Amino acid sequence: MRVLHLLDPADCADEGLLACAEAMRTIPSAQHHAWIVGSEAEEQRSWSLGILTTDRVPPRGSLVPGRDPHIIALRRLRAARELAGAPQPDLIQCWSLEALHLARAIFGSGPGSPARCAVVARPPCAPQRSLPSDSDLATGREVLVAYDNPTRRALAPLLARDGASQAERWLATIRRIAPPAFEPGGPILLDRAALRHSLGLKPEDIVIALLADPPSRADAHRISFALGVLRAVGHRAVLLLRKGATLERRAAAYVAAHSRRWGLTIADLSLAQLAIAADLAIVDDAPSPDGATTPSCGPVAAALALSMALPIATFPGVLPAWPVLVAPSSSLGRLAVPISSYLENPQIRVDFAASARSFCDRTRAAGLFQHTLAAIWREQLNVPSSDVSPALVR
Repeated sequence: MRVLHLLDPADCADEGLLACAEAMRTIPSAQHHAWIVGSEAEEQRSWSLGILTTDRVPPRGSLVPGRDPHIIALRRLRAARELAGAPQPDLIQCWSLEALHLARAIFGSGPGSPARCAVVARPPCAPQRSLPSDSDLATGREVLVAYDNPTRRALAPLLARDGASQAERWLATIRRIAPPAFEPGGPILLDRAALRHSLGLKPEDIVIALLADPPSRADAHRISFALGVLRAVGHRAVLLLRKGATLERRAAAYVAAHSRRWGLTIADLSLAQLAIAADLAIVDDAPSPDGATTPSCGPVAAALALSMALPIATFPGVLPAWPVLVAPSSSLGRLAVPISSYLENPQIRVDFAASARSFCDRTRAAGLFQHTLAAIWREQLNVPSSDVSPALVR
């Protein structure tokens, strides 16, 4: 089975890259290749996560003005590989809706074209053009997968041509899959002390990261207020943000206006770097396209944080069924309650570490991510499998 992974980091962000790396590592029965649409820096970030890309095309805007440069470059790449005698992939694994759009344009939808599977890591942040058509889904040439039900529900209205009234019809076509179960310590080795030093953090600093992917889903000003409340109950912490968070400057001005009684650091970090540098993470709730609130990060980021022993503080109902520190209410200031309890009570820290480790061990033992994804690939290719349990959930 030849699988081509098509990656658009600007759209799939770190969650998609992490999931792709885990699929390539844990499904050895397939021959994996990866094409990345992005900058050299994005390709290097992919390498650091374990994705050995075979080809890269430049990011949007750097080629022919007025035409889609991604499609032009990818068509040339495909033609060059065919000329060199490279076999066509059996299946295109797309890690975002934009990658699915590109795969259709490059490889076509007719007989003889490769099957496609698109895995979407989180609810779309903006309307997308790259949506499956009725005929695509009816013929089984592609399948759309989401990691959790909030993402699945957010995709359905976008797929309905007549608006949200048709969303229920589309829900039956969108598969649901468990997130990857990372090994203890995360997918890559990082030097925590060196990373914190490079960020100007002191060993004694309490660093609280705002977990969001992409960073724009994070409201920096909103969370800086929560750290102000935490300071009022006796704990000074440093808020660590990934560059690109919403209202960064307003958050910095807010901290400065309060005499910098708590800290603020903004840096261009990967999710893995963010998790290893922090002592605790906050997951906020952000609006989705249908107006509902969803976590600022998806389950891939949450699974990564727990595998790296990073406790997560959040609001009631934001990450149900995950071992997290839950505020007593959805009021923003109340988020300081579980954080201060965690910092003050050693037993809470011990109990949380044990529950997080047990959760990660169970999910790794189940292996639902790689088993389900491999089963979907085989189903698309009509390949029988006796060693892979489908475990498909609709």
